[in-house]
Amino acid sequence: MGTFSRTSATTSCSALSRTAQSTAAKIQSVLSTGDVGDDALRKQLSVASARLELFRHHADQLGRCVADAPAVDLQLGDSLTWILADCSNALQSVADRLEPGTGGLDGDAVFLFENFVAACSRFFVLGSQLLIMETEQEQHSKLADRSASVIVAAAHGACHRLLAFNYATEN
Repeated sequence: MGTFSRTSATTSCSALSRTAQSTAAKIQSVLSTGDVGDDALRKQLSVASARLELFRHHADQLGRCVADAPAVDLQLGDSLTWILADCSNALQSVADRLEPGTGGLDGDAVFLFENFVAACSRFFVLGSQLLIMETEQEQHSKLADRSASVIVAAAHGACHRLLAFNYATEN
């Protein structure tokens, strides 16, 4: 692909951080109004809100690493471009479901959302670790490791599962 832009990636990380923060606030608002069906869902939402704060921290860290990276491997740049876009779309779909009159989130949606937050957070950590490496060759070598490939695939898959679920429940 080869269309990586540091500016776009940094901006995407900042936008993800802001959306995560506002989504966590929406979840807290839903919890405070008592509109949550049962205690199990209330607990799931509370945990999801806390994990969003960690997600936000990792998105901010990734943004700083992108801006300061001494080098960016082509494959890493492509992975960042794709996953940041997918992540943004998936997170926004959840934020939209928390708007009044949309039916909110049920247990299945929260479960997928928690998986999404965890998978993307792991990808953000991996991306940050790779971006502090001095050369593209080091980044490429680490990105080719099976463990890194699993993290990239998990983040991509979690985004798409959440988007597919939200699409299916809306239509």
